Amino acid sequence: MRIAVLSLHGCPLGEMDGLYMGGMQLYIRHLTLELDRLGVEMDIFTRHHHPDLPAIEPIGEHSRVIHLEVGGQGPVLKENLYNLIPDYLHQITTFGRGQSYDLIHSHYWLSAHAGERLKRRWGLPHVTMFHSLGKIKRWVGGQEAELDLRIATEMEIMDQADLIIAPTMQERWLMQHSYQAPLGRIAVLPCGVDLGHFQPGDQAQARRELGLPPGQHLLTVAGRLDSVKRADFLLQALALVQGPKDLHLTVIGGIPGSPEVKKLQRLTRSLGLAEAVSFLGPVPPEQLPRYYQAADLCVVPSRYESFGMVTLEALACGIPVVATRAGGLMTTVQHGQNGYLFPGRSPHSLARAIEGILGSDSRHRRFRQQARASAAPYAWDIIAHQMRDTYDRLLQTRRWD
Repeated sequence: MRIAVLSLHGCPLGEMDGLYMGGMQLYIRHLTLELDRLGVEMDIFTRHHHPDLPAIEPIGEHSRVIHLEVGGQGPVLKENLYNLIPDYLHQITTFGRGQSYDLIHSHYWLSAHAGERLKRRWGLPHVTMFHSLGKIKRWVGGQEAELDLRIATEMEIMDQADLIIAPTMQERWLMQHSYQAPLGRIAVLPCGVDLGHFQPGDQAQARRELGLPPGQHLLTVAGRLDSVKRADFLLQALALVQGPKDLHLTVIGGIPGSPEVKKLQRLTRSLGLAEAVSFLGPVPPEQLPRYYQAADLCVVPSRYESFGMVTLEALACGIPVVATRAGGLMTTVQHGQNGYLFPGRSPHSLARAIEGILGSDSRHRRFRQQARASAAPYAWDIIAHQMRDTYDRLLQTRRWD
């Protein structure tokens, strides 16, 4: 089986520097490597975002990343990427002459838009995964400049794609009720986690290695620092926690010196939390498990998560999670078993959830014991087998049409 993978703005070989590597890119990287081990060949078409990268770069034994000169090199604002799609398509088509693919798999609405047009040119089935939904981002207060265009494009794609991958049943429901997507063309396949990379470790040793406080209750939050992720909400909740008092929060993500980080640092000082919060910026992927292992609790206060890979990473390291009762977070966080889900309407509710876990040694210990086992069904090799079977079923259906 040979697949053309479209990921216009996200390179799976990009660096974890806060600019190029996020959850979607990590998803594509890990899924590609596992599918490659199963003998599936993939060409991943993305922008050439760094001058030192070769035009074609291997990923796994059978697959490769194709860096296309679309819009120059370096960062391009998301709202400007839509205008690059015709050139992106032209270059894919040029590269694809003489190549043979069985299907197209696109990621994010921009690539899905390109995927529908490429499907017509090549006569191949088109599988897509949105990774987040524009309508839901608007409902929760997202400020993306291209939301009108994005939502209209998502509506069109959901009506035309051969198969849509939803990471959770909640996301499937949102597609059906918010976009009128046909249920028969939505497959639910979760994201995965690298259980070999993310695993439990010695907490005291991890803290010593990272220079983190040895005797405090340590919380961690990881991810982009935009309005949907609500790091400000977490800071407000931290100021309301009544017990235990010896709390320290590590904030992983964000670009040091950026307006978002400066705003959060000002809020931290105004809340009297300057000594209780560390802004670490992006953390190299190889070090990330050590930060989870050092923590007592991972907090995911997002207004909306299509899935929430951070929760799986923390759980795989044996760390309980407190997360908003929203979107895909309700799939991985099992309330009262490996963490708590909180309503998300006020910082007080998050503060009470933090107190509920860290204020009880027996409850915290029980959640830690169950965390790793709850992540086991999401091992990447399991997810890759499910994806390959999904591809096979789609191709078999197409042959009988």
